[in-house]
Amino acid sequence: MPNLFANINDCVKTYEAEEQRLKDFLFLTTESHLAMLPKHLKKFFFSDNKLIGSCEWARDPFHHIPEEFLNS
Repeated sequence: MPNLFANINDCVKTYEAEEQRLKDFLFLTTESHLAMLPKHLKKFFFSDNKLIGSCEWARDPFHHIPEEFLNS
């Protein structure tokens, strides 16, 4: 009988370690993704601290309508 409890205890320890490893991985992945968002968004909307003309519609879609949308 003692072997059964030893095996259960090992399983619980393994599960807890894997659970913590997964939590750490998810935290680091989310943190990395959020840290990169400003860089990626800036690439699409700003050039030398000025809004790129072709993406101006994203700030005010009812005022700035891209030419390609008007001609279709």
